[in-house]
Amino acid sequence: MWKEPWMPRSTDFFLRGDQGDRPRWVSQLIRRGEWIEGAVGKLMEGDDLAKVLVLPLSHRGMEDKLIWNHTHCGHYLTSSGYKCAHEMKKNGELRGKAGEEQLRRG
Repeated sequence: MWKEPWMPRSTDFFLRGDQGDRPRWVSQLIRRGEWIEGAVGKLMEGDDLAKVLVLPLSHRGMEDKLIWNHTHCGHYLTSSGYKCAHEMKKNGELRGKAGEEQLRRG
């Protein structure tokens, strides 16, 4: 759970914090198809906690799938990647010559 990008955030999907003596797997935070709020609350707080507790859990044992967080359908579109890069540049997340070069190549 610490090395997989599963947190519902706009750019950084990794769980933050000290791993210490904490659960290794997201499945350790789920019981009978529901989030164990106390266990999740020990790992995170505030906005992260609220976002995780509303994540739907599969009741049919479906496999995980990759999604693109910047479109409503979850599919990557070149235009959405370009828009995301411009937003990252505006927010200071894409800097320097490498960032400028990436945007020019678009």
